[in-house]
Amino acid sequence: MEILLPLLAAHLLGDFALQPKSWVKQKQADTGRYKALSKHVMVHFVLSVLFVFRFSFLPFALALAIMHFAIDELKLRSKSHPNFWFYFDQLLHFLSILFICSLYAQARPDYLSTWPIINYSSTQIWTIVTGYLLIGKPTSVIISRFISKWSPKKTIVKENSPQEIDQKMGLDDAGHWIGIMERVLTYTFVISGNMAAVGFLVGAKSIFRVGDMKEPWQRGFTEYVLIGTLLSFGTAVLVGKAVELIIHSIT
Repeated sequence: MEILLPLLAAHLLGDFALQPKSWVKQKQADTGRYKALSKHVMVHFVLSVLFVFRFSFLPFALALAIMHFAIDELKLRSKSHPNFWFYFDQLLHFLSILFICSLYAQARPDYLSTWPIINYSSTQIWTIVTGYLLIGKPTSVIISRFISKWSPKKTIVKENSPQEIDQKMGLDDAGHWIGIMERVLTYTFVISGNMAAVGFLVGAKSIFRVGDMKEPWQRGFTEYVLIGTLLSFGTAVLVGKAVELIIHSIT
């Protein structure tokens, strides 16, 4: 637990928030793939070193970066079943972090174990920060992949022209940022013990969504958003409760 949470936080930040879409496209292309992959892995290496902040962890951070490179290369070589490889890729990254934590726990020296400038020793703080990182972009990606088969674009296109769809689908990436904000608020309310505010937040969004059902074809779109909303709020509540349990177990 001592370095597991900082490494998980570094992974969530490096794999999602600090990975531009341009790098993702370059990694999937034949040209420039290794350049983008190398920059991505370097970000992970720097984050893991900064978050653990120990001289003795440097070789382990390098080993973790090499493993990250190998896992991502394996995923990039597998062109079929992208959703499966996304989840499998994240599972392998999590297992590699556990493996490095186990090795470090057995081999770390007693001297120069902590850098003298900053001491990130509070497990409670890292638990809360990791929770915030988890409910951000990682959860958005997971939810969007899970509900992609119900995408309203696939059903609305049968009844409306492409021009009408562009007008009705709303602002670019607005749903993504709305989801992140609602999860951040929900997570904050849960860990602060204010569950009543979560109910108010869910009720307020439900009222807005029901107001959008003015035409028969909009029912499918509203159901699509409702599934995403329930998954979004549910994930934030579960993560918040898990963080509460972890914090109470270590106090």
